[in-house]
Amino acid sequence: RISRSEFRPRRHARPYTRPRWSVARTGAAPLASESTCSSRCESLPRKKAMRCRLVLTVLLFLALGVGVLAQERPLSTYAAPNGHAMVVIPGADFLMGSPPTERGHSADEVQHRVRIRRTFAIATTQVTNGQYSRFLTAVPEYAAVWRAETARFGNPPRYLEYSRTPDSPQVAVSWYAAARYCNWLSEQAGIPKEQWVYPEVILPEDGIVLPADYLHRTGYRLPTEAEWEYAARAN
Repeated sequence: RISRSEFRPRRHARPYTRPRWSVARTGAAPLASESTCSSRCESLPRKKAMRCRLVLTVLLFLALGVGVLAQERPLSTYAAPNGHAMVVIPGADFLMGSPPTERGHSADEVQHRVRIRRTFAIATTQVTNGQYSRFLTAVPEYAAVWRAETARFGNPPRYLEYSRTPDSPQVAVSWYAAARYCNWLSEQAGIPKEQWVYPEVILPEDGIVLPADYLHRTGYRLPTEAEWEYAARAN
């Protein structure tokens, strides 16, 4: 079950993602093809509270909020396809949104209590240029489509001014392109297609209707706004 405050489907209509996006999947257990390791909360990227325009992708989040951080409980992690390191986060209640006194606070950020009712895993970093480039190399037919879609950014693309290195976050990616990337990760991990969150054929002109049980499927997806913020607050 997902609360209405955690899910904002209208944001899916945004044509391009913010310069930071990650991937996640529901559940705590890695797949047979994914090795396990151990890590601490510090393995998560630091980030101030913000709203994520994406509601899906490959992600992992914090366990019991500030209480977990205070106790410095280790979080389990595992290696996922394409160089992603996933950290497993049990669901919990937390206060979503930034306080009025926080730097960068927006007027529409009203703090409210949100309950994440599931354990999930989220990548410890945003999807990088290097990772997305390997995806494009592996799926050349889609690479041609993506390059045509981003041609308006110039040659070389203007966004390279902000994301220059292989380990910098990949930008200029639409919600649909991010969904395709998640499907590719699911395929690389050997996840059955009935567990994929997004349809195998993605046509932006047709839109996407997520299955009712998408938060219970084990395929890779984008994180919900609540998952993203909960994980990002692990600092």
